[in-house]
Amino acid sequence: MKTKAISQKKLTKKEFFLLMIAPLLIGAFITLFSVSNANASWKDMEEINKSPLLQGWVEFQDKAPSKNIL
Repeated sequence: MKTKAISQKKLTKKEFFLLMIAPLLIGAFITLFSVSNANASWKDMEEINKSPLLQGWVEFQDKAPSKNIL
């Protein structure tokens, strides 16, 4: 009775790079670029501290609140 060995495919350097290293590099680039662009620049601090009504927002009031809230 002959036995056959199960063939195990060995990863080549190219396949290892594409499966292991490339996703890591892509994730690192996304993280670096998103963190570096996350800071906001304001013209002055008064712009931040204004009330919403002074910034141009309109207060919304509902005339009859809904009674069918679950």
